[in-house]
Amino acid sequence: LDMDSSDSNMLKEAIEVCNLMAYQTSLELYGVASFVLVTALEGPGCFKFVSDSDGGKGNNPSFASDVFVPLEDMDRAVRDNVLPNAVSLSFFSGTNGFELTLAVEQLDSSSDQGRNFLFTAMTLEDISTSGLCPTTTPVLPPSPPLSPPPAVPPLQLQARPYCGANKIVLDFVQASTPLNNLGALGPTPNAPFISSNSFLSSSDVARTGIYFSGIGKDIVAGSESGAADEQAFDLYIVNKTRYTPSKTDLNGKRSGKGDFGVINMLSSTSTVLEFIFVDPIAGERHTTRSSYAIWFLDMDSSDSNMLKEAIEVCNLMAYQTSLELYGVASFVLVTALEGPGCFKFVSDSDGGKGNNPSFASDVFVPLEDMDRAVRDNVLPNAVSLSFFSGTNGFELTLAVEQLDSSSDQGRNFLFTAMTLEEVLLSNLC
Repeated sequence: LDMDSSDSNMLKEAIEVCNLMAYQTSLELYGVASFVLVTALEGPGCFKFVSDSDGGKGNNPSFASDVFVPLEDMDRAVRDNVLPNAVSLSFFSGTNGFELTLAVEQLDSSSDQGRNFLFTAMTLEDISTSGLCPTTTPVLPPSPPLSPPPAVPPLQLQARPYCGANKIVLDFVQASTPLNNLGALGPTPNAPFISSNSFLSSSDVARTGIYFSGIGKDIVAGSESGAADEQAFDLYIVNKTRYTPSKTDLNGKRSGKGDFGVINMLSSTSTVLEFIFVDPIAGERHTTRSSYAIWFLDMDSSDSNMLKEAIEVCNLMAYQTSLELYGVASFVLVTALEGPGCFKFVSDSDGGKGNNPSFASDVFVPLEDMDRAVRDNVLPNAVSLSFFSGTNGFELTLAVEQLDSSSDQGRNFLFTAMTLEEVLLSNLC
Protein backbone atom coordinates (compact mmCIF):
# COMPACT_ATOMS: atom_id res chain seq x y z
CA LEU A 1 0.00 0.00 0.00
CA ASP A 2 0.97 3.69 -0.12
CA MET A 3 2.58 3.29 -3.59
CA ASP A 4 2.98 7.01 -4.18
CA SER A 5 5.52 9.61 -5.32
CA SER A 6 6.93 12.89 -4.06
CA ASP A 7 8.56 16.05 -5.38
CA SER A 8 5.87 16.72 -8.00
CA ASN A 9 5.95 13.09 -9.10
CA MET A 10 9.73 13.21 -9.67
CA LEU A 11 10.51 10.55 -7.02
CA LYS A 12 8.63 7.33 -7.78
CA GLU A 13 8.30 4.02 -5.95
CA ALA A 14 8.62 0.98 -8.23
CA ILE A 15 8.34 -2.81 -7.93
CA GLU A 16 9.40 -5.46 -10.45
CA VAL A 17 8.38 -9.08 -9.99
CA CYS A 18 8.06 -12.31 -12.01
CA ASN A 19 6.12 -15.57 -11.73
CA LEU A 20 2.92 -13.84 -10.67
CA MET A 21 -0.34 -15.75 -10.75
CA ALA A 22 -2.24 -12.46 -10.94
CA TYR A 23 -2.18 -8.85 -9.84
CA GLN A 24 -4.94 -6.43 -8.90
CA THR A 25 -4.89 -2.68 -8.53
CA SER A 26 -7.94 -0.77 -7.28
CA LEU A 27 -9.21 -0.80 -10.87
CA GLU A 28 -9.36 -4.59 -11.11
CA LEU A 29 -10.53 -5.09 -7.53
CA TYR A 30 -13.29 -2.50 -7.40
CA GLY A 31 -13.46 -0.54 -10.67
CA VAL A 32 -11.83 2.43 -8.87
CA ALA A 33 -9.23 4.31 -10.94
CA SER A 34 -5.68 3.39 -9.89
CA PHE A 35 -2.61 5.61 -9.42
CA VAL A 36 -0.28 2.64 -10.01
CA LEU A 37 1.03 2.19 -13.56
CA VAL A 38 1.48 -1.42 -14.72
CA THR A 39 3.86 -2.57 -17.46
CA ALA A 40 4.27 -6.14 -18.70
CA LEU A 41 7.92 -7.27 -18.83
CA GLU A 42 9.68 -10.11 -20.62
CA GLY A 43 9.30 -13.44 -18.81
CA PRO A 44 6.54 -15.55 -17.26
CA GLY A 45 4.17 -13.42 -15.19
CA CYS A 46 6.66 -10.51 -15.10
CA PHE A 47 5.40 -6.97 -14.40
CA LYS A 48 6.56 -3.57 -13.23
CA PHE A 49 4.42 -1.40 -10.94
CA VAL A 50 5.23 2.32 -10.63
CA SER A 51 3.58 5.02 -8.51
CA ASP A 52 2.07 7.85 -10.52
CA SER A 53 0.61 10.22 -7.95
CA ASP A 54 2.16 12.58 -5.43
CA GLY A 55 1.62 11.36 -1.90
CA GLY A 56 0.94 13.02 1.38
CA LYS A 57 -0.47 12.29 4.80
CA GLY A 58 -3.94 12.04 3.30
CA ASN A 59 -3.15 8.80 1.49
CA ASN A 60 -1.22 7.10 4.29
CA PRO A 61 -3.15 4.01 5.41
CA SER A 62 -3.78 3.67 9.14
CA PHE A 63 -4.61 -0.04 9.08
CA ALA A 64 -4.64 -2.58 6.27
CA SER A 65 -8.03 -3.67 7.57
CA ASP A 66 -9.37 -0.30 6.38
CA VAL A 67 -8.83 -1.56 2.83
CA PHE A 68 -9.77 -5.23 3.36
CA VAL A 69 -13.52 -4.59 3.37
CA PRO A 70 -16.27 -4.64 0.72
CA LEU A 71 -16.34 -1.40 -1.24
CA GLU A 72 -19.74 -0.40 0.12
CA ASP A 73 -18.35 -0.60 3.69
CA MET A 74 -15.15 1.32 2.95
CA ASP A 75 -14.58 4.79 4.36
CA ARG A 76 -14.84 7.36 1.55
CA ALA A 77 -11.44 8.89 2.37
CA VAL A 78 -9.84 5.44 2.20
CA ARG A 79 -11.57 4.72 -1.11
CA ASP A 80 -10.53 8.02 -2.69
CA ASN A 81 -7.00 8.44 -1.26
CA VAL A 82 -5.62 5.12 0.01
CA LEU A 83 -7.10 2.45 -2.27
CA PRO A 84 -5.79 3.93 -5.59
CA ASN A 85 -2.20 3.55 -4.30
CA ALA A 86 -2.53 -0.17 -3.55
CA VAL A 87 -1.55 -3.24 -5.56
CA SER A 88 -2.10 -6.91 -4.72
CA LEU A 89 0.41 -9.50 -5.99
CA SER A 90 -0.82 -13.11 -6.09
CA PHE A 91 1.51 -16.11 -6.21
CA PHE A 92 0.98 -19.78 -6.96
CA SER A 93 0.66 -22.57 -4.43
CA GLY A 94 3.58 -24.98 -4.21
CA THR A 95 6.18 -22.21 -3.78
CA ASN A 96 8.37 -21.39 -0.77
CA GLY A 97 8.61 -17.66 -1.34
CA PHE A 98 9.28 -15.13 -4.07
CA GLU A 99 11.70 -12.47 -5.24
CA LEU A 100 11.04 -8.89 -6.25
CA THR A 101 12.97 -5.70 -6.91
CA LEU A 102 12.15 -2.49 -5.06
CA ALA A 103 13.36 0.81 -6.47
CA VAL A 104 12.99 4.53 -5.80
CA GLU A 105 13.33 6.17 -9.21
CA GLN A 106 14.58 9.75 -9.12
CA LEU A 107 13.66 11.67 -12.28
CA ASP A 108 15.51 14.88 -11.44
CA SER A 109 18.57 16.01 -9.52
CA SER A 110 16.88 16.90 -6.24
CA SER A 111 18.52 15.94 -2.97
CA ASP A 112 18.42 12.37 -1.71
CA GLN A 113 15.30 11.33 0.12
CA GLY A 114 13.90 8.18 1.67
CA ARG A 115 10.72 6.33 0.75
CA ASN A 116 8.90 3.60 2.68
CA PHE A 117 7.46 0.53 0.99
CA LEU A 118 4.52 -0.71 3.08
CA PHE A 119 3.47 -4.35 2.60
CA THR A 120 0.91 -6.52 4.31
CA ALA A 121 -1.50 -9.41 3.82
CA MET A 122 -4.91 -10.47 5.06
CA THR A 123 -5.52 -11.96 8.48
CA LEU A 124 -7.96 -14.83 8.85
CA GLU A 125 -10.63 -12.33 9.86
CA ASP A 126 -9.88 -10.12 6.84
CA ILE A 127 -10.19 -13.13 4.52
CA SER A 128 -13.60 -14.10 5.89
CA THR A 129 -15.09 -10.59 5.70
CA SER A 130 -13.46 -8.82 2.73
CA GLY A 131 -14.87 -10.78 -0.20
CA LEU A 132 -11.57 -10.10 -2.00
CA CYS A 133 -10.40 -13.66 -2.63
CA PRO A 134 -11.86 -17.10 -3.40
CA THR A 135 -12.46 -19.49 -0.52
CA THR A 136 -10.48 -22.28 -2.17
CA THR A 137 -6.89 -22.30 -3.40
CA PRO A 138 -6.99 -21.12 -7.03
CA VAL A 139 -5.21 -22.89 -9.85
CA LEU A 140 -4.26 -21.57 -13.28
CA PRO A 141 -6.64 -20.22 -14.41
CA PRO A 142 -8.45 -19.45 -11.13
CA SER A 143 -12.00 -20.72 -11.11
CA PRO A 144 -13.81 -19.89 -7.86
CA PRO A 145 -17.56 -20.58 -7.97
CA LEU A 146 -19.74 -17.50 -8.09
CA SER A 147 -23.21 -17.60 -6.57
CA PRO A 148 -25.89 -15.29 -7.99
CA PRO A 149 -24.62 -11.79 -7.08
CA PRO A 150 -26.32 -9.03 -5.09
CA ALA A 151 -28.04 -6.21 -6.97
CA VAL A 152 -25.11 -3.74 -7.01
CA PRO A 153 -21.86 -5.52 -6.10
CA PRO A 154 -18.41 -4.08 -6.83
CA LEU A 155 -16.93 -5.34 -10.08
CA GLN A 156 -14.42 -8.06 -9.22
CA LEU A 157 -12.08 -8.83 -12.06
CA GLN A 158 -11.31 -12.40 -10.98
CA ALA A 159 -15.01 -13.37 -10.83
CA ARG A 160 -16.15 -15.96 -13.35
CA PRO A 161 -19.60 -16.61 -14.74
CA TYR A 162 -21.22 -19.30 -12.65
CA CYS A 163 -21.52 -22.45 -14.76
CA GLY A 164 -21.59 -25.36 -12.35
CA ALA A 165 -24.99 -27.01 -12.02
CA ASN A 166 -26.65 -24.00 -13.69
CA LYS A 167 -25.19 -22.45 -16.83
CA ILE A 168 -25.77 -20.39 -19.97
CA VAL A 169 -24.35 -21.83 -23.20
CA LEU A 170 -24.38 -20.51 -26.76
CA ASP A 171 -23.51 -22.50 -29.88
CA PHE A 172 -22.76 -20.41 -32.95
CA VAL A 173 -22.12 -23.52 -35.06
CA GLN A 174 -25.62 -24.89 -34.49
CA ALA A 175 -27.32 -21.49 -34.84
CA SER A 176 -28.80 -20.17 -38.07
CA THR A 177 -29.31 -16.55 -39.16
CA PRO A 178 -32.64 -16.35 -41.00
CA LEU A 179 -32.58 -12.55 -40.63
CA ASN A 180 -29.35 -10.64 -41.37
CA ASN A 181 -30.26 -7.01 -41.98
CA LEU A 182 -28.46 -4.82 -39.44
CA GLY A 183 -29.34 -1.16 -39.98
CA ALA A 184 -31.65 -2.19 -42.86
CA LEU A 185 -28.53 -2.60 -44.99
CA GLY A 186 -28.83 -6.30 -45.86
CA PRO A 187 -27.82 -8.79 -47.02
CA THR A 188 -30.86 -10.85 -45.89
CA PRO A 189 -34.01 -8.83 -44.99
CA ASN A 190 -36.35 -11.89 -44.99
CA ALA A 191 -39.75 -10.28 -44.48
CA PRO A 192 -41.53 -13.69 -44.30
CA PHE A 193 -39.40 -14.70 -41.30
CA ILE A 194 -40.20 -11.43 -39.51
CA SER A 195 -43.92 -12.00 -40.04
CA SER A 196 -43.74 -15.57 -38.73
CA ASN A 197 -41.50 -14.86 -35.73
CA SER A 198 -43.62 -14.30 -32.62
CA PHE A 199 -41.10 -11.91 -31.03
CA LEU A 200 -40.28 -9.71 -34.02
CA SER A 201 -43.88 -9.51 -35.19
CA SER A 202 -45.20 -8.37 -31.81
CA SER A 203 -42.43 -6.46 -29.99
CA ASP A 204 -41.51 -2.80 -30.38
CA VAL A 205 -37.88 -3.44 -31.40
CA ALA A 206 -36.69 -2.54 -34.88
CA ARG A 207 -36.99 -5.40 -37.38
CA THR A 208 -33.64 -4.49 -38.90
CA GLY A 209 -31.10 -6.62 -37.05
CA ILE A 210 -29.37 -9.99 -37.00
CA TYR A 211 -31.33 -12.96 -35.61
CA PHE A 212 -29.43 -16.04 -34.39
CA SER A 213 -31.99 -18.84 -34.17
CA GLY A 214 -31.42 -21.92 -31.98
CA ILE A 215 -28.24 -20.52 -30.42
CA GLY A 216 -28.71 -20.73 -26.65
CA LYS A 217 -29.64 -22.92 -23.71
CA ASP A 218 -30.34 -21.75 -20.15
CA ILE A 219 -29.72 -24.84 -18.02
CA VAL A 220 -30.85 -25.22 -14.42
CA ALA A 221 -30.03 -28.48 -12.64
CA GLY A 222 -32.84 -30.56 -11.21
CA SER A 223 -32.83 -32.56 -8.01
CA GLU A 224 -30.61 -35.62 -7.65
CA SER A 225 -33.23 -37.77 -9.34
CA GLY A 226 -34.74 -35.11 -11.59
CA ALA A 227 -33.65 -34.00 -15.05
CA ALA A 228 -32.16 -30.56 -15.69
CA ASP A 229 -34.51 -27.81 -16.86
CA GLU A 230 -33.29 -26.54 -20.22
CA GLN A 231 -34.80 -23.43 -21.78
CA ALA A 232 -33.84 -22.72 -25.37
CA PHE A 233 -33.41 -19.11 -26.45
CA ASP A 234 -32.44 -17.12 -29.53
CA LEU A 235 -30.25 -14.02 -29.87
CA TYR A 236 -31.30 -10.85 -31.67
CA ILE A 237 -28.84 -7.99 -32.28
CA VAL A 238 -30.19 -4.59 -33.30
CA ASN A 239 -28.52 -1.20 -33.68
CA LYS A 240 -29.86 1.69 -31.58
CA THR A 241 -27.80 4.38 -33.31
CA ARG A 242 -26.66 4.77 -36.90
CA TYR A 243 -24.75 1.77 -38.20
CA THR A 244 -22.19 2.18 -41.00
CA PRO A 245 -20.61 -1.01 -42.39
CA SER A 246 -17.95 -1.64 -44.98
CA LYS A 247 -19.25 -5.04 -46.19
CA THR A 248 -22.59 -6.21 -44.84
CA ASP A 249 -22.19 -9.64 -46.41
CA LEU A 250 -19.60 -10.36 -43.69
CA ASN A 251 -22.21 -9.90 -40.93
CA GLY A 252 -23.90 -12.78 -39.14
CA LYS A 253 -22.08 -16.08 -38.80
CA ARG A 254 -18.49 -16.07 -40.01
CA SER A 255 -18.44 -17.75 -43.38
CA GLY A 256 -16.19 -20.66 -44.21
CA LYS A 257 -15.09 -21.88 -40.79
CA GLY A 258 -15.25 -20.77 -37.21
CA ASP A 259 -17.82 -20.57 -34.45
CA PHE A 260 -18.22 -16.78 -34.33
CA GLY A 261 -20.71 -14.03 -34.91
CA VAL A 262 -19.47 -11.06 -36.94
CA ILE A 263 -20.29 -7.34 -37.00
CA ASN A 264 -18.54 -5.45 -39.79
CA MET A 265 -17.81 -1.74 -39.21
CA LEU A 266 -16.40 1.09 -41.32
CA SER A 267 -13.45 3.09 -39.97
CA SER A 268 -14.20 6.33 -38.06
CA THR A 269 -17.69 5.13 -37.13
CA SER A 270 -19.41 3.78 -34.04
CA THR A 271 -22.77 2.26 -33.19
CA VAL A 272 -24.72 1.24 -30.09
CA LEU A 273 -25.94 -2.35 -30.31
CA GLU A 274 -28.47 -4.17 -28.16
CA PHE A 275 -28.03 -7.91 -27.70
CA ILE A 276 -31.46 -9.37 -26.82
CA PHE A 277 -32.15 -12.91 -25.62
CA VAL A 278 -35.45 -14.16 -27.03
CA ASP A 279 -37.84 -16.89 -25.91
CA PRO A 280 -38.96 -18.11 -29.36
CA ILE A 281 -42.01 -19.95 -28.01
CA ALA A 282 -43.44 -17.20 -25.83
CA GLY A 283 -42.33 -14.46 -28.21
CA GLU A 284 -40.84 -12.51 -25.30
CA ARG A 285 -37.42 -11.52 -23.98
CA HIS A 286 -35.74 -14.38 -22.12
CA THR A 287 -34.44 -13.53 -18.64
CA THR A 288 -31.26 -15.45 -17.82
CA ARG A 289 -31.11 -17.67 -14.73
CA SER A 290 -27.30 -17.65 -14.47
CA SER A 291 -24.51 -15.19 -15.20
CA TYR A 292 -22.85 -15.54 -18.59
CA ALA A 293 -19.90 -14.33 -20.67
CA ILE A 294 -19.60 -13.05 -24.22
CA TRP A 295 -16.14 -13.14 -25.75
CA PHE A 296 -14.67 -10.78 -28.35
CA LEU A 297 -11.64 -12.18 -30.17
CA ASP A 298 -9.34 -10.70 -32.81
CA MET A 299 -9.38 -7.28 -31.06
CA ASP A 300 -6.53 -5.83 -33.12
CA SER A 301 -5.54 -2.78 -35.11
CA SER A 302 -4.20 -2.01 -38.60
CA ASP A 303 -2.23 0.68 -40.42
CA SER A 304 0.62 0.72 -37.88
CA ASN A 305 -1.86 0.82 -35.00
CA MET A 306 -3.65 3.86 -36.45
CA LEU A 307 -6.98 2.03 -36.91
CA LYS A 308 -8.19 0.62 -33.60
CA GLU A 309 -11.16 -1.55 -32.62
CA ALA A 310 -12.91 -0.36 -29.46
CA ILE A 311 -15.76 -1.55 -27.22
CA GLU A 312 -17.55 0.41 -24.50
CA VAL A 313 -19.92 -1.35 -22.12
CA CYS A 314 -21.57 -0.81 -18.73
CA ASN A 315 -23.15 -3.00 -16.04
CA LEU A 316 -20.42 -5.63 -16.30
CA MET A 317 -20.10 -8.25 -13.61
CA ALA A 318 -16.46 -8.79 -14.59
CA TYR A 319 -14.06 -8.72 -17.50
CA GLN A 320 -11.02 -10.80 -18.29
CA THR A 321 -8.25 -10.28 -20.83
CA SER A 322 -5.55 -12.91 -21.41
CA LEU A 323 -3.66 -11.33 -18.51
CA GLU A 324 -6.38 -12.03 -15.97
CA LEU A 325 -7.34 -15.40 -17.42
CA TYR A 326 -3.87 -16.89 -17.82
CA GLY A 327 -1.21 -14.37 -16.85
CA VAL A 328 -0.40 -13.88 -20.55
CA ALA A 329 0.32 -10.25 -21.53
CA SER A 330 -2.70 -8.71 -23.27
CA PHE A 331 -2.81 -6.45 -26.33
CA VAL A 332 -6.16 -5.00 -25.20
CA LEU A 333 -6.05 -1.72 -23.24
CA VAL A 334 -8.70 -1.31 -20.53
CA THR A 335 -9.99 2.02 -19.17
CA ALA A 336 -12.57 2.46 -16.41
CA LEU A 337 -15.40 4.84 -17.35
CA GLU A 338 -18.00 6.69 -15.29
CA GLY A 339 -20.94 4.52 -14.30
CA PRO A 340 -21.55 1.09 -12.74
CA GLY A 341 -19.28 -1.57 -14.26
CA CYS A 342 -18.40 0.70 -17.19
CA PHE A 343 -15.22 0.05 -19.17
CA LYS A 344 -13.63 0.73 -22.54
CA PHE A 345 -11.54 -1.90 -24.32
CA VAL A 346 -9.23 -0.80 -27.16
CA SER A 347 -6.94 -2.84 -29.39
CA ASP A 348 -3.26 -1.95 -29.11
CA SER A 349 -1.50 -4.26 -31.55
CA ASP A 350 -1.39 -4.45 -35.33
CA GLY A 351 -3.22 -7.51 -36.58
CA GLY A 352 -2.70 -9.88 -39.45
CA LYS A 353 -3.68 -13.36 -40.52
CA GLY A 354 -1.43 -14.83 -37.85
CA ASN A 355 -3.70 -13.67 -35.05
CA ASN A 356 -7.03 -14.57 -36.68
CA PRO A 357 -8.71 -17.30 -34.65
CA SER A 358 -9.88 -20.37 -36.53
CA PHE A 359 -12.25 -21.65 -33.87
CA ALA A 360 -13.26 -20.29 -30.48
CA SER A 361 -12.64 -23.78 -29.15
CA ASP A 362 -8.92 -23.19 -29.76
CA VAL A 363 -9.03 -20.64 -26.92
CA PHE A 364 -11.52 -22.40 -24.63
CA VAL A 365 -8.99 -24.91 -23.30
CA PRO A 366 -6.63 -25.01 -20.30
CA LEU A 367 -3.44 -23.08 -21.01
CA GLU A 368 -1.26 -26.19 -20.94
CA ASP A 369 -3.38 -27.69 -23.75
CA MET A 370 -3.40 -24.55 -25.90
CA ASP A 371 -1.50 -24.44 -29.18
CA ARG A 372 1.55 -22.18 -28.84
CA ALA A 373 0.57 -20.05 -31.85
CA VAL A 374 -2.89 -19.50 -30.34
CA ARG A 375 -1.35 -18.60 -26.99
CA ASP A 376 1.12 -16.12 -28.48
CA ASN A 377 -0.97 -14.56 -31.27
CA VAL A 378 -4.70 -15.13 -30.70
CA LEU A 379 -5.18 -15.11 -26.92
CA PRO A 380 -3.66 -11.63 -26.28
CA ASN A 381 -6.33 -10.09 -28.55
CA ALA A 382 -9.28 -11.59 -26.62
CA VAL A 383 -11.53 -10.12 -23.94
CA SER A 384 -14.32 -11.83 -22.02
CA LEU A 385 -17.27 -9.72 -20.80
CA SER A 386 -19.34 -11.24 -17.99
CA PHE A 387 -22.91 -10.18 -17.21
CA PHE A 388 -25.23 -10.82 -14.27
CA SER A 389 -28.04 -13.34 -14.10
CA GLY A 390 -31.56 -11.93 -14.20
CA THR A 391 -30.90 -9.92 -17.36
CA ASN A 392 -32.37 -10.39 -20.83
CA GLY A 393 -29.46 -8.97 -22.76
CA PHE A 394 -27.06 -6.03 -22.76
CA GLU A 395 -25.96 -2.99 -24.73
CA LEU A 396 -22.50 -2.03 -25.92
CA THR A 397 -20.87 0.42 -28.29
CA LEU A 398 -18.59 -0.77 -31.07
CA ALA A 399 -16.24 1.72 -32.72
CA VAL A 400 -13.39 1.75 -35.22
CA GLU A 401 -11.18 4.65 -34.16
CA GLN A 402 -9.11 6.15 -36.99
CA LEU A 403 -6.09 8.07 -35.69
CA ASP A 404 -4.87 9.40 -39.04
CA SER A 405 -6.34 10.47 -42.38
CA SER A 406 -5.81 7.22 -44.25
CA SER A 407 -8.52 5.87 -46.53
CA ASP A 408 -11.64 4.28 -45.11
CA GLN A 409 -11.38 0.61 -44.19
CA GLY A 410 -13.56 -2.04 -42.66
CA ARG A 411 -12.96 -4.02 -39.46
CA ASN A 412 -14.70 -7.16 -38.25
CA PHE A 413 -15.72 -7.62 -34.61
CA LEU A 414 -15.75 -11.35 -33.82
CA PHE A 415 -17.82 -12.49 -30.83
CA THR A 416 -18.66 -15.88 -29.41
CA ALA A 417 -19.41 -17.81 -26.22
CA MET A 418 -18.82 -21.26 -24.80
CA THR A 419 -20.80 -24.32 -25.83
CA LEU A 420 -21.78 -26.88 -23.22
CA GLU A 421 -18.78 -29.05 -24.12
CA GLU A 422 -16.38 -26.12 -23.81
CA VAL A 423 -17.85 -25.14 -20.43
CA LEU A 424 -17.10 -28.62 -19.13
CA LEU A 425 -13.57 -28.80 -20.56
CA SER A 426 -12.14 -25.28 -20.35
CA ASN A 427 -12.04 -24.63 -16.58
CA LEU A 428 -12.71 -20.95 -17.36
CA CYS A 429 -15.82 -20.51 -15.21
